[in-house]
Amino acid sequence: MDDGGIVGSPELLQKVWDILKAEGPCRGLQLNPTKCEWSWLNPECTLPCPLPDVALVPTGEIQMLGVPLGADDFVEKFVENKLLANSIKVMSKLAAFDDTQSAMYLLRLSCGIVRANHFMRTTPVPQWKQVASKFDTHIRDTVSQILGTTFPGDSYAQACISTKIEGLGIRRVVDHANGAFAASWHESQRTAMEAWNVPPLCNAEYVPQMQASASTDAESLETIIARASPRDAQRLRRNDVIHANAWISSLPSSVSLIARSTNFYIFLFYLFYAQYQFITKTRNKRYATFRADTNPHTGRFKSGRVFTTPTHITLAGSV
Repeated sequence: MDDGGIVGSPELLQKVWDILKAEGPCRGLQLNPTKCEWSWLNPECTLPCPLPDVALVPTGEIQMLGVPLGADDFVEKFVENKLLANSIKVMSKLAAFDDTQSAMYLLRLSCGIVRANHFMRTTPVPQWKQVASKFDTHIRDTVSQILGTTFPGDSYAQACISTKIEGLGIRRVVDHANGAFAASWHESQRTAMEAWNVPPLCNAEYVPQMQASASTDAESLETIIARASPRDAQRLRRNDVIHANAWISSLPSSVSLIARSTNFYIFLFYLFYAQYQFITKTRNKRYATFRADTNPHTGRFKSGRVFTTPTHITLAGSV
């Protein structure tokens, strides 16, 4: 047994404390009062903790298993300290990473994404929405630095949807947090085998987080298509097929960095159908510049040549 929490009347908690103290040692459980906490659920209660050497934690600062359960101000600061500080450090390193594909792979699957998902599932996003927005902004800035583009128009909205439907899988916390929390709430209720009052953020019916995120992505894609020109709308629908964009989520290969980065950028141009200039760094810290223009008549890339020198890579003509 490591961490645990018990809720009840002061008399009940006193009895539980006495039982653990008396019968715990013979079962290998040694109570450490200095690591225990007591909180009154009534924030107006000013009574001291009845257990000796146990700290009294204010109601507005309660936390359990790394999840803040207190007041909104406390929750916001708690999430900000746990989520942003380390994530920003890692993002800055990924932005300076030589390997573009590997940097995007790590950003999508690790960095602060796992920690963000933890808070999405355990803490209602209205309590830390500003922090969630800051996190999403840092993610966008990092992606822009890695790929060397500002994502004009709806291109970043496309980047934020799943890789299964022609996005980069850089999902925004503010878009997916409610679905994640609702799924976690229903799963917790089932685990506890109890009947709880459904909070405003949750639907009455259980929807798994993966399914909720897929629905959010589908709605985002339909919004992008609705705003697009007929030609762009057809391009977007054309790529919305199974495995069409599997290359985005594939593991970086052992092919040379320059060759692999070149292919990765060409795929990005095709995916976003844009006239961007992506800039990345080679292993020797020199810059590699990639340019591409799409054929306005066919919507496909023309054939071209790739010139490689020690100082730059240019996709000459139209690629």
